[in-house]
Amino acid sequence: MRTVNVLMSVYNGEKYLEEQIESILNQSYPNVELYVRDDGSSDNSLKLLEKYEKKGKIKLLRGENLGYTKSFFTLLENADDEAEYFAFADQDDVWDEKKIEYAINRLEENSGEVKIYYSNYDICDDQLEFREVGYSNPRPNFSSVLLQCPTNGFTIVLNTDMRKDVLSYEPQYAVGHDWWVCLIGVTTGNVVVDSRTTAKWRRNISSVTTNESAFLPKLKYRFRLIFKENYFGTVRKQLKEFSKAFDSKLTDEQKNLLYLFLDNNFSLTRWSKKLFYKKRYSFRLIDELFFRLCIFIGLL
Repeated sequence: MRTVNVLMSVYNGEKYLEEQIESILNQSYPNVELYVRDDGSSDNSLKLLEKYEKKGKIKLLRGENLGYTKSFFTLLENADDEAEYFAFADQDDVWDEKKIEYAINRLEENSGEVKIYYSNYDICDDQLEFREVGYSNPRPNFSSVLLQCPTNGFTIVLNTDMRKDVLSYEPQYAVGHDWWVCLIGVTTGNVVVDSRTTAKWRRNISSVTTNESAFLPKLKYRFRLIFKENYFGTVRKQLKEFSKAFDSKLTDEQKNLLYLFLDNNFSLTRWSKKLFYKKRYSFRLIDELFFRLCIFIGLL
């Protein structure tokens, strides 16, 4: 039986933490080890975690506040490296009891070919009332993960080879552990996507802006990302870091596409190649149109 190390980073998450931990401990797959790192919480999260640690139900790492991205990388590095698979977990979601079982079955079916699994998920309010399905990218490729993360981190399970690829370079800048892992995944291995929903993603409904059904709120949200949060500047920093780390593993086509986005100085040749690139930048139509529009007007 393969061992799966589940990695959870916690920061001031006491409100929903116990419910999530129980959903992981009660997985149908029998060989799961739960590693939890407290990222310098100031609430009662650490006390709650210590209760589970004393019962031998979790392996607890304590540390200063690193931010969730570096905290997850720390977990990935410090978890037992003899496990065959590694899964990420957020602190306030709830997993389907067969989540890990589904993932391992799909990975084992494609053993040696696929390094990463991820699935769909349900978007819920803070009481876990269903709102809508939060679809992950069903056909990830290099172009479709450059400008947006194809899924949420809590759906990802990676094998030990992918873990080694991820730990081969410590990024000084990455937008998120999940996006960084998926970038590596489509470059050095294959990805299998499960259309089933395997977890409930708990969100404050007032903040659920990226999945609203109305077109205008979605568009408004995306422009706020650009002008108030410098989204494309943030993405470009990550791509420069990724190029530094994995350029030698890229195909010529991947290199050529990546280089188009590394320099924000206007070039008519670069502009036209980005605008009329033959493959899609997103599996969501609204994002595809949005990215092409931003390229057209010179924002990207």
